[in-house]
Amino acid sequence: MALGLVVYFLLMKLLGLGNIVELRFLNFFIILIGIRLFILRLKRENNGSLDYLHALGYGFVVAAITSILFSAFMFIYLSYIDPGLMHYIEAHQPFGEYLTPGSAAIVLILEGGASGAIISFVLAQYIGKESEMKQAD
Repeated sequence: MALGLVVYFLLMKLLGLGNIVELRFLNFFIILIGIRLFILRLKRENNGSLDYLHALGYGFVVAAITSILFSAFMFIYLSYIDPGLMHYIEAHQPFGEYLTPGSAAIVLILEGGASGAIISFVLAQYIGKESEMKQAD
């Protein structure tokens, strides 16, 4: 998932859309697909059964690891590779003047962790219900 986020970011930069910070909301779908595939693999490895709390916990861990890896990439990118993007963010985004590459990385961890937690919560319930319904048949 982290690699998907990095590739998406670099693709946006390549297409000249890197300064449109709002496109980061599409990261939600990359995380959604990644966590869904992970939970479905977990279910498949457990012979079609899925424990809700394990699925939820694993989803949280996957989202946290992904967020940390992506924010580390962005910290390096904003600090050393393209400081001009950091200057653009500082000048054009709300509260931008208070951001540094480090604080932007922390925001990315919080943002990715929160969206990953919400996605994990919903998917663990939905896929868990599917498991319960199939076991009842």
